[in-house]
Amino acid sequence: IMFNAASIHDILQNSRHYGFDTRFTFNLPQLVERRDKYIRRLNDIYRNNLKNDNVEVYEGTASLLSERKVLIKSKNATGNDDKNNEIIEGKNILIAVGNAPVFPPVKGVEHTISSDEFFDIKEAKRIGIIGSGYIAVELINVIKRLGIESYIFARGKRLLRKFDESIVSELENDMKKNNINIITMANVEEIEKVHDKNLTIYLNDGRKFENLDYVIYCVGRSPNTKSLNLEKLNITTKDDYIIVDDNQRTNLKNVFAVGDCCMVKKGKELEDLNLLKLYNEQVYLNNKKNDTGDSFYNVQLTPVAINAGRLLADRMFLNKTRKTNYSLIPTVIFSHPPIGTIGLSEEEAINTYGKENVKIYESKFTNLFFSVYDMDPSQKEKTYIKLVCVGKEELIKGLHIIGLNADEIIQGFAVALKMNATKKDFDETIPIHPTAAEEFVTLHPWMSK
Repeated sequence: IMFNAASIHDILQNSRHYGFDTRFTFNLPQLVERRDKYIRRLNDIYRNNLKNDNVEVYEGTASLLSERKVLIKSKNATGNDDKNNEIIEGKNILIAVGNAPVFPPVKGVEHTISSDEFFDIKEAKRIGIIGSGYIAVELINVIKRLGIESYIFARGKRLLRKFDESIVSELENDMKKNNINIITMANVEEIEKVHDKNLTIYLNDGRKFENLDYVIYCVGRSPNTKSLNLEKLNITTKDDYIIVDDNQRTNLKNVFAVGDCCMVKKGKELEDLNLLKLYNEQVYLNNKKNDTGDSFYNVQLTPVAINAGRLLADRMFLNKTRKTNYSLIPTVIFSHPPIGTIGLSEEEAINTYGKENVKIYESKFTNLFFSVYDMDPSQKEKTYIKLVCVGKEELIKGLHIIGLNADEIIQGFAVALKMNATKKDFDETIPIHPTAAEEFVTLHPWMSK
């Protein structure tokens, strides 16, 4: 919803190029009210669905007593009061507790908020976001278009350090054109609250940024597993993530986990993932080994959790065998312009297969939507696309796009890559004209490197 609001801002602001005389004002509190009303309605739908399916809902804090029993401490209980606590028992236990924002041990961190509290903001003039991942990038682009002076602080030399470098370069250029302040090599030393009101960020190199209404930390998330009593049941974990096999089963036969709270131990049928190395902020393949030499991967995306949960239910109750396939998962960053990506970046492909075995096709153009904009062509928003091909057959191992409607374009190409499409397959596809998506199937040899 916030992404849509920011997109509407861009359309209204530039509608004069299409002959519309549009004067507009923006009412953030009204948007917040309508957004929250929609979310409440959505939550009510989920609650009613559970009720209609005769699912009992217990509200409280859960901890495991055994691989078949769960203790639920009522949310209304205080101290050692356990009269409202309940113990429920079942054949299996499924853990799907998600994760929560992480706050680093920085002086003054108590004055900051997380990405979750961002949605409570109703008014601000200046906001700083600490972090360079996809959540930070999405929020800062929305914040700027809501009329708020915006600063994003990246610890390294660029944003989205695990994404394709060319794509990120295009994004940073667009952000700078829209007056978003990108502060790189920013190691935060302190956040100070001045006169019980505004905030100041101090960096360790002496730079400081004053008069911020809010500072939002977006430096990662951690699984909500600490209260589950996992260690007493000897359930295997890694950095608080629950370790499961490709059936979503823990080391206890009747305890399962899905979603952002777990990491999947790689099995033989997933060895192809060793070659893919999907290192990006959302599709994260953790190749670090533990003391036993095992390696794990963790994909923190809502559709992945839904898929894993549905297939687990199918295996449990319908005697089906299909498991979640974690290879070639498409990812979208809802920035402005949006980014769509699937598979290997150029850098990852070269590191994996060798530069001599990798061929890159790329194109940069102005979307037809911006053709009538009365401005210097160099200032018009560009669309940039890239194909990462491997081997003599030019198997497409990566596909990347930044530009208008990239979020909608990427899904169809994800199917093509899952089916092992080659550059020849793309070349033999008749394009739909005039669209931005057609550029992927009209990339000529002289567009390669």
